[in-house]
Amino acid sequence: MNRSSKEPPHTLFIGAPTALGHALNALVRGQTVSLGSAGVAAHPNKIVTYALRAAIGDRPDPTHLNALVSTASDRHLFLSALFALGRPRTALRDNELFPEAERMLGEISAVLGDHVERVVLAIEPVHHLLLSVEREQVFSRPGGVKWDALYEVSWADLVDVVATCFGGAELVVLTPFSVGNGAAPILYYLFGNKGFDLASEAAGEGFLRAAQRVPVPDEIKAHTGLDRVACDLLLQRFDEDVATISRRSRVRVF
Repeated sequence: MNRSSKEPPHTLFIGAPTALGHALNALVRGQTVSLGSAGVAAHPNKIVTYALRAAIGDRPDPTHLNALVSTASDRHLFLSALFALGRPRTALRDNELFPEAERMLGEISAVLGDHVERVVLAIEPVHHLLLSVEREQVFSRPGGVKWDALYEVSWADLVDVVATCFGGAELVVLTPFSVGNGAAPILYYLFGNKGFDLASEAAGEGFLRAAQRVPVPDEIKAHTGLDRVACDLLLQRFDEDVATISRRSRVRVF
C-alpha cells in the first residue's frame, strides 16, 4: 500500500470488547512509548477509563482527563476506552446491545467536547461477542441464550446511538473483515505511518493473531448452547447489519 504524509486525527476508541477490540487495546498498551516517539499520544483502556470515570462521576474531577488530552498538544491523540459502551456483563439485555451506551457516551461526549475528531467502534457477530465478554455474567440468566432473541439484536441501532452522541466526529466501524488483508491497512489508518511500521513487526503480528481469533462451533455450543444452524443464521444477520451500517452517512466501515 502507498503511504502518505497524512496523519490521523484525535481519536476515541469506544470498544466494544470484541476480539478485535481487545487486540487493539493490547497493541496500544504495549506500544505506548513507541507510538509516542512517532507523534501519537496513545493511552490504553485502564488509564483512559480511570480518567473518564473521574470526569463524569457524581463529583466530577476532570484533572486526569485534561492531563491525557494535554499530552497531545503537539501530537495526535488516541484514547482507548474499551468499555465506554457500558459494563461487559450488561453487553446484552432485553434484546438490546449495551443498553448503557447512550447514557455513557453522552456523558463522555460532554466532557471530551471538541477534542475528539474520530470515534472508532469494533463490532463482531453477537454470538462471538458473548464469548469475548464476561461469560459467567452473560450466561447466568435462566434458560440460557436464545438464538431468536440474538437475531433481533442490531449493531446498526448502536451505531446510530454513537453517531448521535458524537455528531461532529467521523465514525469508523471495524469488523472482522478489517484485518482480512493483514494488519497494515487498519493500523496505518488508525496510527499513520507508525501503524504501517508496527504491522510488519512482532507487535503487529500479535495484533493480527488476536484480532483474527474466531471461536469454533464446538466452543460456541459449549458456552451458549447454540448449534451450527443458529450460528449460520446469526452470521447472516451480522452481514446484513454491516451492509446497513455501510449505507449510513458519515460512517466508514472497514
